[in-house]
Amino acid sequence: EPAVMVVVSSGASTGKLAQPPDYPDLTSVALPINAGLAALREAGGEDLVCLVSEDLQIDRDDWLWDAVSLFEKHPDTVMVGGRIRNSRGEVASSGLVLGFEGGAGCPDAGRPAIDPGYFAQMLKQRSVSAVSSQFAVIRASFLRELPDEASLPFLGAWAGAAALRLGKRIVYSPFLSAVSDLDWNGLVTDRERESFQNANRDIFPDSRYYSRYLGLRQESAYKPFFRGDL
Repeated sequence: EPAVMVVVSSGASTGKLAQPPDYPDLTSVALPINAGLAALREAGGEDLVCLVSEDLQIDRDDWLWDAVSLFEKHPDTVMVGGRIRNSRGEVASSGLVLGFEGGAGCPDAGRPAIDPGYFAQMLKQRSVSAVSSQFAVIRASFLRELPDEASLPFLGAWAGAAALRLGKRIVYSPFLSAVSDLDWNGLVTDRERESFQNANRDIFPDSRYYSRYLGLRQESAYKPFFRGDL
C-alpha cells in the first residue's frame, strides 16, 4: 500500500532526524506539533499514515513492513504502534490502557527496556487499547472517525476510544522500536485531557487487554486491587 511518512516537528530535535523506512512506495511530509487533525488528514490523503516524531532514533528500517503485515493479517486493524524508550534505557511508552491514570496511560512506563514485562507482553505483537502517536502507522480512512479536537500528541488516545466504539483493532508491535528523550505526554494540554475523559468515561476502564483486577495508577500497575481502592 502507498504510505506517507509524516514527520512531526516539536522543535526539540537533537539533530539526528528520524530516517525513513525501507519501503518502495513512500512519500514524506513535515508537520508542526501544533498542526490540527485537518492538516494531518490532508497530508495523509488515502494512504497509510506513518506518524514519526522528528527526534526518534529508530532501531530498524523494516518497521513499516511489519505494520503492513499486521494490517493485512488482521483487516480490522486501524493503527499499529511501537515501543519508545529513553536514553537511560527506560520504557516511555508501549501499549496504552484506556482509563489508566484517568485517561490513556502506559502501565509499563518506567520499566527497564530489557524487561520482557508482564507475561512477556513487551516482546509480543498484541492487541491493545491504544498506542502513542509519537511512532505509529494509521489508516488514513480511520482519521475521519476522530474528533477534530484531537491533537497530534494525544491522537493515540482518541484513536483508541474510537476504535473501541467501532469494533476496530489497535496493535502494539515490538518491531516498531525507537529511542527518544522527548516528553511526548507533556505536550498534551490539561484541557484536552479533561475533554477526553469527559467524552469517554462510559468506556473506562478498558478491561479487554488489561485485567479489571489490576491497578489503574502507575504505582499499582499490574498489582491486584479492589475497585474501592481507586
